[in-house]
Amino acid sequence: KFQKDMSWTWIAAEGKNGGRWLPGRPKYVARDSDTSPEEDFANGVEYYLFEQTRLKFMDSQVREWLKSQFGAKMELE
Repeated sequence: KFQKDMSWTWIAAEGKNGGRWLPGRPKYVARDSDTSPEEDFANGVEYYLFEQTRLKFMDSQVREWLKSQFGAKMELE
């Protein structure tokens, strides 16, 4: 769901079993967030838990998605 909602697209390699992920948003919270949806998600969770202000400023779409999916379950006590 994260991949689709955050506009990630899988580009299959021709004649091979490989491919690559194509990022679909203009801004990301960390430099390596645009390398794969897994890294994007991991960085989003990290910043959601520990640096929400930066996440809100740099990638509010991920922040809102995490909030809608996990709500209070993602809040640190």
